[in-house]
Parts: sequence; structure tokens; C-alpha cells
Amino acid sequence: MSSDGLYIAWGALNNGSLYLFNRRSAVPIWTFSSAGLASFAMSGNGEYLAALAKTTNAATIFFFGRTSNIPLWAYNMSLGNSQFQVSYNIGISYEGSLVDVNLNGTLYLFSNRNNQTIWRSNVGPTPAPSVLASAAGDYFATNNSTGLSIFGRYSNTSLTTLAGTYPRPRSFSDDGSILVYGSGSQAIAYDWFAKKELVRGDPQSDGVVSGDGSRIVMFYHGSIRIYDRAGGEICNSSGGFEVAISRNGQYIATLNHNSFYFMQAIAQPDQFPYLIIIVSVGASILVAVTGIVVWKRRRATMPQSQKKPHKSRFTSWSELFQAQTEMQEKL
Repeated sequence: MSSDGLYIAWGALNNGSLYLFNRRSAVPIWTFSSAGLASFAMSGNGEYLAALAKTTNAATIFFFGRTSNIPLWAYNMSLGNSQFQVSYNIGISYEGSLVDVNLNGTLYLFSNRNNQTIWRSNVGPTPAPSVLASAAGDYFATNNSTGLSIFGRYSNTSLTTLAGTYPRPRSFSDDGSILVYGSGSQAIAYDWFAKKELVRGDPQSDGVVSGDGSRIVMFYHGSIRIYDRAGGEICNSSGGFEVAISRNGQYIATLNHNSFYFMQAIAQPDQFPYLIIIVSVGASILVAVTGIVVWKRRRATMPQSQKKPHKSRFTSWSELFQAQTEMQEKL
């Protein structure tokens, strides 16, 4: 989906079809079909799509503009007579200027202008390759079975390599300096400009970083922890199994079973954050906007090393709704 939510790409990989929708209509803008369609990606601005189709011995990369299902270009490659399963993943920068593809352990970089590779690099095999591009397309991350490599757009030589157990890149800050990646069953936030690990999540955790790099969110089975750029914990709360964060790091959306929560994550001295809760029960949506203090950070009266992150004063959403009802009755 595009960052403004206007365009949605959907792939029916079982029948090799790629659909592009406008959110205002259930009728596709266009449909494209190719045997073996296996992976696709949309640019953040919604202007471009890239797709990969593969067979046993060959693969094709297609690059589309938003207005037509006729590819702007296509790139064909032979996979040889490999006896191993084909592994693949495709990514695209925010403006669609660059496309990165990990195919059978080789990373390919293309521009949106033509089907000529800018460069390629042998990064090593993995059964589950993953690729990630920073917003401007200045940096790219991909993985193999034992590590994760970061490349710049101008060279096929890795800028840095991070060791890990089947690592997978998860989230880049816009400038590419902070990378959140998974290693084994743990999420790690790493500032590779400074060569410094910022946050290591709980076991079985996942994580994201805001576009401006000001907030890092780690989440695990209904628990959310929010950190600043230096890795200091700001606050924590109950949450969901999937999390998205706004570019400025102030707003967090999380999904938990049949509930959706939208939160403002401000935590500065003398500032009182508010919480917007959207709870979905079946087909009904309940929206509650409240000024109740959910996270409160006290004025610093003790050394920074002794300060503890503040949790919500409520232990459940029912308590929050009860408090809200009592407050409204007093008004």
C-alpha cells in the first residue's frame, strides 16, 4: 500500500495475477498476469510497482508505472539447472527510483529507467531472503543464513555486515542510519553509522523505527516498549502483534486479535499524552477519545540511570473505559 493509503497492490500468487486498486473503488485500476508470479513491491509514493515471476530454471523482473499494466521494462535471467529451491525477494525505494532483488543469493540493483543492472553482488544463499531499501534509496539491506549486509547505491561492496542467526531486515530510518532487524527470535535496533547497538528486544520480539529515527518500538505478544534514538526506554504499554509508527514517531497503531489501537506516544516532562482507542468488535467500531493520562513521565528528580519507564495506570481496557465513564459523569 502507498504511504498515503490511496493505492493498494494485491497479488493472487496462486493464479499469477497482480492487481492495483485505488481505495475509492473495488474495481482494479489494472491487472497483470504472469505464470510463476512470486513476489512484488510498491513504492511508498504509489507511483511504481516491481514484481518477480519465476519458473524452475528462469526468472523475470517486471517494473510498472501506476497508470498501466504494460511493464516499463522487464529483465530475464537464467537460473541454470539448480537442484535447489529458488529463493527470492524484491524491494523498492520510496520514490521508486531503485529496485533491489535478492535471487538465489545474488543481490541485483536496478534503476527505474531501464532493465540494465546498476550492479550485482553475491551475498550468499538463504532459504528466506529479504531485502529492504531506505526511503531515498541510498542504502539497501539483505541477508544470508549467517549475516546481514548493508550496501550503498553506488557500489556492490558491502559497507557493513552484521552477524546473526537467519537475520532479516525489518525497518530503516529514512536516512538509513538506523536499521531494525531480526536475528533468530529477537529484534535488534542498530545504528550502523555509529557502529552501535541501540536496543535488543525480548525473545520472540519484532520491531520498527520511525522515519526520523526518533522512536524505536519493540513489540512482543501484546507488549509494546518505546525507546528514544539513544536506546533509552520512554514508556511501555499493552499492545498487539503488529505495529506501525508514523514518520515523526509520535503516533503508533497496533493490531491485537479483533482490536485496533491508535496511540500518541509523547513522553516529555510536564506533557500528558492522550490515547485514541479504536476497538473493533465484529462489524462494529467503537471510537473513544480521552484526555485521561495513560503515560506520565515525572519531572526528573533523580539520576537518569535510576529513572524507570512509566507504565499505564490502567491494567486493562475495561478499567480505562470505566475511568472514562466516571470522568464524563462528573462533568
